[in-house]
Amino acid sequence: SVGSSSSGGGAAGAEVQLTPQNAAQVLQNPGALLLQVGALSDAARKKIERLREAAGGRLPLCHLDCQTLPQICQALQIRSSPTVLLMARGQVAAALENDISPPATTAFVENVAKMLGLKVDLAGDISEQLANAEEVEWSDPAVAEEAFERINQTADLPHDARIRAAAGRVRCALRQEGRLEEAKAYLNQLEINGHGRVPEVKQAAAMLRLAERGSTGISAVDAAGLESLKAACAAAPSDVAAAEAFAIALFWSGRAGDAVDA
Repeated sequence: SVGSSSSGGGAAGAEVQLTPQNAAQVLQNPGALLLQVGALSDAARKKIERLREAAGGRLPLCHLDCQTLPQICQALQIRSSPTVLLMARGQVAAALENDISPPATTAFVENVAKMLGLKVDLAGDISEQLANAEEVEWSDPAVAEEAFERINQTADLPHDARIRAAAGRVRCALRQEGRLEEAKAYLNQLEINGHGRVPEVKQAAAMLRLAERGSTGISAVDAAGLESLKAACAAAPSDVAAAEAFAIALFWSGRAGDAVDA
């Protein structure tokens, strides 16, 4: 329990108004809690609410009025309003203060989520836009690339969504003739920035290796061409080069599953 002066907060969990009677008990709560001073913008409030929902109601939000409890604000060195602190056992673990801009709020929420082992979706319909672009890239990489670029220009885009969009841009460049070096440069930048282990970036790196090794290039191969490659592979089952050529041709023809089976 975080104190008696609490109210239900739906899926986000309890909200507590700190008073002289409950403050000591609430702030010494062994579990994590968020301490808020002042009123947040609607956008910031929604992000904090999504964080709390991701915690399954186990991250109470405590409201502190510095006029009512000035000694607590002084002890926590709260000098600006609004401010949001992540606290546990009376200690500050993370702070959102001074800069409450959308990017700063997103960074705070992502940092707290990482500390608490939570998965928070701040992207909203961005996730759907990314999924649509990833589907389109198989048939029209130029259109998909434009979609990834639009997504990447979204204000206050979550970090993981930005990486996913950038990886999509690498893949789209790879799927278009004459842009291999450009794709390499995009991918290199992602890896330099430490994103090489992200699944979408690893996928783009694997596609780059396929593009560099494939004798058929990156273009989709027509049915007759695939049959010819398949026949060559069947005629010499132990020929690694023939099997590789067939698998790569299947991949660039939009048949990734068949490519793996081949």
